[in-house]
Amino acid sequence: MNSTIPFLPDVRSRPSFHPSSPRDWLIVQAPLAILTLATRLALEPKPNPIAQATRFLLLPLGIYSVLVVCTSRDYSSGIPALNAYNYGIGLLGFVTAMKLIEVTFLKQPPKRVVALPRVTTPESDDTSSSGGNSKNGAKDCFREEVIPPSVSEAFAYLCDPRGISYDFGARAFQPPEWRDVNNRTTFLLSTLWRVILRSCAMDAIQVAFRMIPGTTIGSPQGGSIFIPSLPLPWRYVVSSAITIATGFCVYCGLNIGHDLITLFRVGVLGDDPSYYPPLFWRPWEAASLRELWSKRWHALFRNHLTVLGWSIGSALLGNVGGVLGVFTLSGILHDWTIWGMGKGLAPIVRHYATARQNLSNVALKPPNFGQPTPHTHPHLLFDDEVTPGIKKSEYEGRRRRLMEEIHVDDAVVVCLAAPVKYASGDIFYKYRQASDFWYLTGFQEPESALILEKLPSSSKGYRSTIFVRPKDPHRELWDGARTGVDAVQALLGVDQALPMDSFGIYLESVIGQSTQLYVSDPPRHDGSTTLGGRKKRAWSNFFTRPMSSTSQRPSYDELIKRAYDRRSSSVSPLAPRVLHMRAIKSEAEQRLMKAAGELSGTAHAKTMRFTEPDRSEADLAAHFEYLCALGGSERPAYVPVVASG
Repeated sequence: MNSTIPFLPDVRSRPSFHPSSPRDWLIVQAPLAILTLATRLALEPKPNPIAQATRFLLLPLGIYSVLVVCTSRDYSSGIPALNAYNYGIGLLGFVTAMKLIEVTFLKQPPKRVVALPRVTTPESDDTSSSGGNSKNGAKDCFREEVIPPSVSEAFAYLCDPRGISYDFGARAFQPPEWRDVNNRTTFLLSTLWRVILRSCAMDAIQVAFRMIPGTTIGSPQGGSIFIPSLPLPWRYVVSSAITIATGFCVYCGLNIGHDLITLFRVGVLGDDPSYYPPLFWRPWEAASLRELWSKRWHALFRNHLTVLGWSIGSALLGNVGGVLGVFTLSGILHDWTIWGMGKGLAPIVRHYATARQNLSNVALKPPNFGQPTPHTHPHLLFDDEVTPGIKKSEYEGRRRRLMEEIHVDDAVVVCLAAPVKYASGDIFYKYRQASDFWYLTGFQEPESALILEKLPSSSKGYRSTIFVRPKDPHRELWDGARTGVDAVQALLGVDQALPMDSFGIYLESVIGQSTQLYVSDPPRHDGSTTLGGRKKRAWSNFFTRPMSSTSQRPSYDELIKRAYDRRSSSVSPLAPRVLHMRAIKSEAEQRLMKAAGELSGTAHAKTMRFTEPDRSEADLAAHFEYLCALGGSERPAYVPVVASG
């Protein structure tokens, strides 16, 4: 199962939402406008065939607008700490879609059992009034003087998902009120005070999560509630505490949203405070699941889930099907919001006791590729990504932009992968790809090369050729999997792929036809190359050893030196051009950099709290690197510098 929804765009490629853009705000408001119009038509007191037909026409338009709002923008603006905005937009979008389906298929308009309240002018409002009724003969003004009655009724219906004022929800259990509904000012102040307290409680819980050593829970990237370094009894104590605290955050978050709507409806529009009872009734005191779900937990989505989930499920499998339909729809709601946060839908299961991932269908060391792919590692890569967060099309765009900036019709670019570096004997260091080669290809294997040829007559304007090691089952047992020639072309999106053995022949042919050459390893002023001074190891031997057993081909050094001797101005370093391109970051790169900064900042803060007397600098460095790796970092940008005194 892919980590993306097939018919939706890649969640990581969404452009950022710009608060200063009127167009972005119009897109966000479109679903609400369509839902309000559909609700207005559904509440017509008399049957109207035209209104019914209009509702059916608005349904696909409204669903499409919800998809556009939820999938076309990143509402965190690329800041990982604000990713909760994407969750909120996804939740509101899904609820909007459910409500739109509900009002579209209403056969009869819901009957209001409580009349709309009257609204008083500010000068005539009295703090002791109830329901907006003024005293001392003050002049009343009705809601229609500010908002048309039909629109006001539609808003009132949308702001009352529990149906307290309507026949379908009036008989349902309502939590007891703890605020003074007879005094509007006291009611509003009590509600505002609870909003402040619950907001502070949620912030305190998040800060407490981030202070837990050995885990990234509470950070934007999330983490496991289990901490392997803790002994078994404490592991369960901490994980249970985290679970309870998370449930309390859900409780606070839903209450805050409901209270903000209450403040607007009661404080601004003048609704009767009694129309907005609390959402919950001490859910921690529930003695059974039935009591929890029927009385003590919120019922915001009860009507939506009943209209859609229960109706469809019960029609298929009776009461059992109805229950399954309700929980299935609820599960889809939660999956949708998680998708909106960029987490995808990869089927990764965490076991309660071990916190290990169920990756039976995922090969951690796939035999066909030398690096992770969306097919083999859907928990790491989204569709069409070559490396995490960077798609194949972006790498192709970098190569195309590089060639467009070179204004020589027969120019050739030669970019080399980094060699494997050895510590001692055959013990090698952890491999790091050459920056330029990585930037242009995303390919992570050594002993590789890229040649770009300027071809103004072609549709792309250039041709890309990648040279890689061929498959070798024996060597792969020791060195790790190789992608091979057959698979690398589709993986990277290059025009052609050839074995590394043919690199020298191909390079010799293109150099002879080019008047401008950009190379990874240019000659020095004395004509020598840095490659010639390297220790002949691994992939560099491909350029210095004979290309076949029957003929002696010139080495890479010799080929570049010949071109340099022929005309030194025709050979230029590639690095400055790529460095100039790398100075301007794409939105995908900005998201990765912000995520890296957030991860590093969290690791710094936790390492500070880890510091104590007699703790060595080496311990602090190791702890910092451990936290970064635990959060998903492949390697540090530089060696940690830790000093004390």
